[in-house]
Amino acid sequence: MQKKAINFAVIGGGHGGQALAAYLAYLGHNVNLYNRTFERIKKISEQGFIDMEGIISGRGYINLATDDMEEAVRETHTIMVAVPANAHRHIATLMAPYVSDEQYIVLNPGRTGGALEFYNIIRNINPEKNPCIVEAQTLMFACRIIEEGKVAILGRKNHVKVAAL
Repeated sequence: MQKKAINFAVIGGGHGGQALAAYLAYLGHNVNLYNRTFERIKKISEQGFIDMEGIISGRGYINLATDDMEEAVRETHTIMVAVPANAHRHIATLMAPYVSDEQYIVLNPGRTGGALEFYNIIRNINPEKNPCIVEAQTLMFACRIIEEGKVAILGRKNHVKVAAL
């Protein structure tokens, strides 16, 4: 039996976001990548993939690279947020009108009470929505962008603690 691909949105086109998007796509999942400035992900949009090297090497084909939050999260099952904690408020505010009860939002990392902040913002903007919000202790990779559309996966964590609302 073939495993069904889960649709992911990865929010954040920095080191962690590009690594997560590439890895998830490499595993065969459909992945949308969002960044607030399109210039940061323009090459990825044009070429349609992110290359990985290091302890994981391969190519992850990206479904969509965009600066439009609604497009990024539409029809996705899991939203992986890979931005610094000080950007959580902004991202939650942008995302709130478009989330659904069936979605999971995973903050990578979110160990600073980010799940509570996300929950409160989403409920204030979109009171009828109640997605599952998860916060991870840390990002699962040690990684760096080599150039746009190419990341080095330098290490993978064996254990990452999570909590969920």
